[in-house]
Amino acid sequence: MQIKPYCQSCFLIGFCQQRCVPIVNDAEISSPALVRAVRNFCETLNVPAGQMLDYLADSYRDLDAEITDAQGEVIFLDFSPLETDPDDADILVHCPRGERLRDWFRTMTTIVPDNVTPYIRGEAKERFRILATIIIAANPDINWPRILPANDNIRAANDNCSLKELSPA
Repeated sequence: MQIKPYCQSCFLIGFCQQRCVPIVNDAEISSPALVRAVRNFCETLNVPAGQMLDYLADSYRDLDAEITDAQGEVIFLDFSPLETDPDDADILVHCPRGERLRDWFRTMTTIVPDNVTPYIRGEAKERFRILATIIIAANPDINWPRILPANDNIRAANDNCSLKELSPA
């Protein structure tokens, strides 16, 4: 195993702050541009739909980045939305449960034409959140169309308010 050299400040905290990747948020899941970019990239991976879950798990294991929430805290992704549930009620009654997930991955690994507006159904949002977060974190050199908060929802330092307004009442 090769250890990457860190600058002194990153060495003191144990990881490089520049490789913190925020988890895909709800606004990004609703963005057709990100959905199209992730699906088109997944198609170029040439990973069969039946092996996509293993590919995601391996990519997540090998990440050299930390996944963070909106507040910047390091989190671990929960893969349970990508696992098949034996008690799952589904419209596709005659379809074996293992094939449902494979069909979803087959959809996620097909190219989206420019004249189509892609979207993620409500029940698949958590699946897509995990898929997109891992794909984005594993490929930092691609310019992903992300929608991130400008100030991480933290009060600006120069908002010209008095100290009295800042103190809790």
